Amino acid sequence: MYAEKTIFSQLTDCLPWSTFARLGARYGGDYDVRTFPCVERYRAMASVLTAATSALLSVTVGSRHLPGTELIMSIEDGLQRVAADYAAQVKQRETRLQAEVIQLEIQTIHKKIALNTARLASNRRLDFQVRIGIDYQCPRCWIDSERRSALFSVGGGTRHENFFRCHTCDYKFTISVTL
Repeated sequence: MYAEKTIFSQLTDCLPWSTFARLGARYGGDYDVRTFPCVERYRAMASVLTAATSALLSVTVGSRHLPGTELIMSIEDGLQRVAADYAAQVKQRETRLQAEVIQLEIQTIHKKIALNTARLASNRRLDFQVRIGIDYQCPRCWIDSERRSALFSVGGGTRHENFFRCHTCDYKFTISVTL
């Protein structure tokens, strides 16, 4: 049998029932309570915890009574329970972590595409044609993806500025003109 005092009994030694009742009254522990006051809840909790702790600590190794082995089974059981609880928590994080990994992979793909575009930008700029037929071509669509896309005039320009918008990427250009 376990000879030491449990943590709960050590706490109740430091906090006698009269002190607990006084603190419960001072801080409103029984506010709006009709049948089960704070002190009685504490006593019920104390008796349940004391009984559970005694039952857990009374487990022994069986017929082996080596010095210091009286708690091996309860410690092992407790550690098994902690391991099972922790494994369940980690398993719950699996879905969130998997979603984060997928998001990181998507971001990596986008970064690789941007890097590839940056590497090809100077070559694509050399191949850029300002006009295709009668339409002006969007420089962003061409440099980003070698896509030919016409610009249309959006009006509202001045003698020195023209406004264009791309049909594909919807980017608005302001082109300054010097006469």
